[in-house]
Amino acid sequence: MIDTYEVSHDGLDRPITLFLDWYHFTEVRIPQGFTCGQAMNLGLPPPDPFMAAGQMTSLALAEAGRTGFSADPIALGPEQRPSGVAFDHFRLMVRQARAAAESGAPIDPEAPPTGFSRPRSIVVLFGQACPDGPMAASQIRVVDGAGRPAPAEPVDGSADAVRTLTYGYGAPPGSAAIQVGMDAPAAGLAVEAVYPGACAGGTGQTSLEMVSSGASLVSAPMPTRPAGDPAVGRWIAVQAVIDHDGRFREVVSLGGPAELASEAERAVGTWQARPPRVNGSPLAAPVVLRVTFEARP
Repeated sequence: MIDTYEVSHDGLDRPITLFLDWYHFTEVRIPQGFTCGQAMNLGLPPPDPFMAAGQMTSLALAEAGRTGFSADPIALGPEQRPSGVAFDHFRLMVRQARAAAESGAPIDPEAPPTGFSRPRSIVVLFGQACPDGPMAASQIRVVDGAGRPAPAEPVDGSADAVRTLTYGYGAPPGSAAIQVGMDAPAAGLAVEAVYPGACAGGTGQTSLEMVSSGASLVSAPMPTRPAGDPAVGRWIAVQAVIDHDGRFREVVSLGGPAELASEAERAVGTWQARPPRVNGSPLAAPVVLRVTFEARP
């Protein structure tokens, strides 16, 4: 996709048309005949959402077939006695892919089901323990630090309905659930619930904070500049996904010379990170990275 911009000024015989590609990223270059009037100070772009959707889908399908990969939910509340669980979008895709494979109709990577890549997370709150049985929450919201609720839709919290929504999770009786339109729980969010009454030892409402931490690099060896490349200071931006184990997967360069892009992608595939976490559980997350090149010895 190319955007066009028309530039004109006094004394110019005719306007100049510039063609700009916003979907690849590399060192800033000035179009021929122009000068740079001031420093641009551009940082790395955020992950491209369209590319990220494809990368996350591809990785989810790969992890669904990997023995030992856990798509267990994120615990809400005390670790030893959680008050509920949450499934981020990536976990739901993995669970859906596994359920499809077990049914004998595996998901086609080239034509995933409608809604498979649509951002969604599911929050399930367990019922409060009461003498007459568990009391289900009458209202659940996911709110930010200012109390603003995330876009959500209530869903049937019955055991059968939750099992269907989460592709196999067995929610205890008295649970309630909502579906939130986000890829994953983010920093500063909390789950608020209101109960229709309070039994002995219970409360009419509760708030469960989601404690999150960001990703951080552990090891990032930079590649050696290819033979014959005399340039110093050249770099490549790549987009990748950090998986639950902190590996960089689905690595794609965002532009730059082809001979450097392939080396950058190979190098990032060897990097290691601490993945982002929510309540101690790892998340898969798209990231954009800058890869520089070491001088050849």
